[in-house]
Amino acid sequence: MKKYFIFLMFISCAVGHKTMTQDIFGDISVGTTEKVLIKKAGKPNFIKKLESNQMEYEYLETIYSAGRIIEIRRYLFILENNKIISKKMVFEKPPFPVFDRNAYDMQTSEKA
Repeated sequence: MKKYFIFLMFISCAVGHKTMTQDIFGDISVGTTEKVLIKKAGKPNFIKKLESNQMEYEYLETIYSAGRIIEIRRYLFILENNKIISKKMVFEKPPFPVFDRNAYDMQTSEKA
């Protein structure tokens, strides 16, 4: 029974959240429905209500190199009446490399 439980835990961790990429972004065209967008790209990271009957769906993709964030790609879709009417991709670079680990641990071999 324990082995079965551990196997299920492993599988549930392996089945992750879909990540938007440039390829997926390119496959989604203006006029695509909200259902198809979510099926292809997963749930958005952020949803913002805009003017009139419009919603903005934002997806994030973080690009790493040597354990640090070097670029963040934001994929934006404007939906009206459950269809995409506009889309764009925005590249953001941090002003300096952002490390995922504690900076002190990286500078010294001594542990506090």
